[in-house]
Amino acid sequence: MESRNSYLINRSLRKFLTASIATMAVMNINGVVDSILMGQLIGPQAVAAIQNVVPVLGLISAITFLLSAGAAIITAKALGSRNFDEASSSMTVSISSCLAFGLIISLLSVVLSPGISSLLCQDMTLYDNTYKYLFVIMAGSFLLFLFNGMSILIETIGYPRLVSFATISTVIVNLICDILYVKVFSLDISGAAFATLTGSLIGVAVLFVFLFRERKALGIRAHFAGFAGMIGRNVVMGIPSFFGNTALTLIIFICNYFVQSVHGAAGVFVMSIGYAMISFGQMISGGVQGAFLGIGGMLAAQSDYDGLRRLLKRGLVISCGFATLSVLVVLFVSGALAALFGATDPSVISLTRQGLPLIASLNFSLSVVLPLMIMYQINDHSVISTLSALSMLFSLGIGFLLAKYLIGNIWVAFPIGSGLSIGFVLLCSIPARIMAGGNVGWIHLIPKPLDDTMRFDVSVPCDRKWVGDAVNKAGDFLSGKTTYEKEMDISHCIEELLLNYVEHSGRPENAYMDISLISDSDGITLFVKDDGIPFDPVHVANEDAKAGLKIMKEFMSDASYSYSFGQNMVIMKWKETQNSASTTSDEPGIRKVLSRRNSK
Repeated sequence: MESRNSYLINRSLRKFLTASIATMAVMNINGVVDSILMGQLIGPQAVAAIQNVVPVLGLISAITFLLSAGAAIITAKALGSRNFDEASSSMTVSISSCLAFGLIISLLSVVLSPGISSLLCQDMTLYDNTYKYLFVIMAGSFLLFLFNGMSILIETIGYPRLVSFATISTVIVNLICDILYVKVFSLDISGAAFATLTGSLIGVAVLFVFLFRERKALGIRAHFAGFAGMIGRNVVMGIPSFFGNTALTLIIFICNYFVQSVHGAAGVFVMSIGYAMISFGQMISGGVQGAFLGIGGMLAAQSDYDGLRRLLKRGLVISCGFATLSVLVVLFVSGALAALFGATDPSVISLTRQGLPLIASLNFSLSVVLPLMIMYQINDHSVISTLSALSMLFSLGIGFLLAKYLIGNIWVAFPIGSGLSIGFVLLCSIPARIMAGGNVGWIHLIPKPLDDTMRFDVSVPCDRKWVGDAVNKAGDFLSGKTTYEKEMDISHCIEELLLNYVEHSGRPENAYMDISLISDSDGITLFVKDDGIPFDPVHVANEDAKAGLKIMKEFMSDASYSYSFGQNMVIMKWKETQNSASTTSDEPGIRKVLSRRNSK
């Protein structure tokens, strides 16, 4: 046994990053290959038209986050506490609202498409292609709403690999249909939009089949009771994510608007390549953000602020490192990328070489500001979290005004905006820290770690011989903080939990479990976390696996228990206001534990 290490944080970070990066990589490759195909099959005008429609796709994504991101959090917590009615209600309402909103947009596509196309096109030579692509996308937008919303829900409740599989299926179908619809059926740019919708249809089918097949295991069913109240809860929880995605959507619109006003269709063509490069840069940082939400939320629930700081440091190093690499790569391959996307005009290739490296510099602010935004949200700094999301929007707007009217080079708006947004967030963190009384760290605003007298925090190897040592150390920490009877109850419980993790979690002996005890005015709280095969060590005792803490219900009558679904974490709490568990209330249960201890 040793003091707290970063083993599980690093393992969890790699797990989240692997799934998130795989999904984002496939999605970004899909966008890049889609643009390359359209550039080769139709020409640069088609690539520019698709780039014009990206803000609309971003707005669809933002609304989906509003309807589903909060629902995903509510569902995960409800499943963790085994409240299947609430989980079913949240998921049902989220999926239904995504479908309903998508159908409304689809029905209004005929009316909305001409006006939106005109708004998106500063260079009217792009209008025809923009309208054709936008109309088809809006007509089938209910498929995009469904696929995006269900992906968010299913990934958050613990199935990121399924979402990756569905996304890969979507991408493969999309690329095949691109060639089929455009080349074989001669549907021009409309074929690219139909291909996108066909891919989304396949993705929706994959996710629906999963939910239908696993509905009993998840305890989820159609549940429409309290629909209005639940949609309100879903939306309120999803507002921060909505702001972040809306800000990114407006950023793309502003970029297209200003670049198009100076360089016309050629400028939008360069922006389409730049957007692809930014997306590649966000493969890592986007995975880091997802990891911050999943792992950071768990650590914050444990008041594990030291773990949060380790997670933040590791995540920022990864995201900023990849952002740097993406800029360096673009510096050397800008001209080749222009040709790959279908450019043959030397002036367009030259413009790409001039603008693309500066566009890629935006990755620096996205890799710093967005992860910090998530960390602020986790630690209840909602105001600065929202300001962080909006900072890139306003900073880039200022950058474009300076670049166009004072500097005379529109491309320098990107490094200017990137620097301003990072500086703005750093400045905003100063008054936030002062308002917190200096009890939080600089910039990241994570609270200071708890005093050792209030928190016991160790990492234990997944080996039976270390369990006794961990139990003894925990007993030393508990001594004097509660009654002797309750101290023994908690020690027995920790021993049984650790042994069940060792025997059933499937981890090698060189892996670690994290054990945390927190003592405060509310009582004693225990957290046990490992990175093995997910299992609920209490309730699964009566399931097919035949594994788990079989004496919990009878033995620990005054302890509340929950299992964090998707996090593989047990949480138990003994309130000081309740009576200690009687050592005579369940003598067979106690003898069972003591016999087990004496037999080792």
